[in-house]
Parts: sequence; C-alpha cells; structure tokens
Amino acid sequence: MVTSNDPSAFRLGLGAEVIANAPNAPIIELDGFSSLTNLVQLATLLSEAQAGQPQSLFQSTIGGQDTVINLGNPDSIALTNLSIGELHASSFMVH
Repeated sequence: MVTSNDPSAFRLGLGAEVIANAPNAPIIELDGFSSLTNLVQLATLLSEAQAGQPQSLFQSTIGGQDTVINLGNPDSIALTNLSIGELHASSFMVH
C-alpha cells in the first residue's frame, strides 16, 4: 500500500496495489506495461472514462468514490477516495 505522500512508481508484475486516501491526484509513474505505451494513449483513455465511455484502463468502484487502473492481468492500482473525475493526465508518467 502506498500513502498519498509517497511518490508512486509501478512496474510490470506489481500485482494489485493500493494508493490509499489520496487527497488529490497523486503522481503515478507507469513503467513497462504493454497495455499502456504512452501518455497520449493514457490521456485518451482517461477522457473516455470521464465521459462515461467504455474503455479498458480506468474503472469506477464503490459508487464512483474509488478508481481502479487495470494495467493487465494481474496488475492493477486501486485509488481509494479518488474518483475518475479527479484524475488528470498530467498526474501520470508513462515509460
């Protein structure tokens, strides 16, 4: 589990991680995921998720209070108390 004050770098094979109680969008670094290759792709998927369009990366949980970033089986990041609408593409780095 990562607290909201930690820098958050995630690599292929991370499993299911949680960023708990982030008061605003944390900086999340994603490294080596074939499901996400660049920031433009992430921004497009995030925009689609925020518009309620189906896409594979961002899912709302617990009535929209939490967000799960599905990076491909079995890798995912759960953001507790942070809705999809509170996320910004500028909060991510993709390598």
